Amino acid sequence: MQTWDGERDFPRTDWADLLRLQEDPSERTRLLNELAERYWSPVFRYILTKYRISIEDAKDRTQQFFVHLLGGALRGLSPDRGHFRGFLKRALQNFMTSEYRKDQVRRPRDGEQLLSIDFETSRLGGIEPAVHESPDAAFDEEWRRLLLSQALA
Repeated sequence: MQTWDGERDFPRTDWADLLRLQEDPSERTRLLNELAERYWSPVFRYILTKYRISIEDAKDRTQQFFVHLLGGALRGLSPDRGHFRGFLKRALQNFMTSEYRKDQVRRPRDGEQLLSIDFETSRLGGIEPAVHESPDAAFDEEWRRLLLSQALA
């Protein structure tokens, strides 16, 4: 399945094996394991150097990428679309962009603090949703209740 490109010292993958991933379920596990083993190190180094993250974070992202890749991102591979190495790098860039966006949503921006919403559930007044009440109606009713309680206070 593997030959070496002496000029770049990077593994080359036989397209016949890649296409068998889609066609032969009995060989799928073996081929996927070989693929992950072969490309783990190049993917890890790429993540480490391009994204300048810690070694442990790079290891985690590499593992996550292969889970993503082996989970179905290899569907639609075709030799007509270019080299596998190019596909792999593009898939990795897309994956890392997606992970970066997820991380940005989870953490506050510079200087901002997370909003602490530690209020007692007793303030909710034992709200039980009405059987036939729509979510929009429930929102509006709770809003009115809150405004009224603030006005009375």
